[in-house]
Amino acid sequence: MSRRLRKKEDEKHAVELEHARAEADALRQRSELDYTKEVLEIYSAHIVQPLKEQIELTNKRLDIYEYAINQAISCRLYPDCPVLLRLQNARKDHDKEQSGAN
Repeated sequence: MSRRLRKKEDEKHAVELEHARAEADALRQRSELDYTKEVLEIYSAHIVQPLKEQIELTNKRLDIYEYAINQAISCRLYPDCPVLLRLQNARKDHDKEQSGAN
């Protein structure tokens, strides 16, 4: 009779142990998920958001420069406009660098 009781107790302990392992595994997974969420929030706040703001600022500046360049056509010095000449020279230099790199 004691063997049967011991076997039942062993089975009961095995089930409890398995249940405890399952709970521990679920807790570990939840902890990992919480940690991952926290890391992503920090990453977003300290890296993604500042980069996003910098990109928006750069786009605004590009819009201003593009508008200014488009307005240069109406400049009374248009054929000899120093800004357009510098832009053309910069473009030629850039094209030379690109062809030299390839």
